[in-house]
Amino acid sequence: MPTIQFEYEEIMEETHWITEFNGEVISDKLDHHGKSTVILLNRAKMESLLHRHENTMVIHADFPNKATLVPEKSYISIF
Repeated sequence: MPTIQFEYEEIMEETHWITEFNGEVISDKLDHHGKSTVILLNRAKMESLLHRHENTMVIHADFPNKATLVPEKSYISIF
């Protein structure tokens, strides 16, 4: 299952995450209290939106206050 995980230093209240793939929203998620967010993506939906030469994923995040991402503990796994 395609998975995105972002970890941050601060403990966050509710965060809002929107993931777009090739111009279509494939995930719209509210995440509650914590230091990380995991977004599970629908592989079948992504496959139906695949283009032959170029594919674009855009991730939007709304935090209630300043957040410091921890890159060493964050990842995107598509396959």
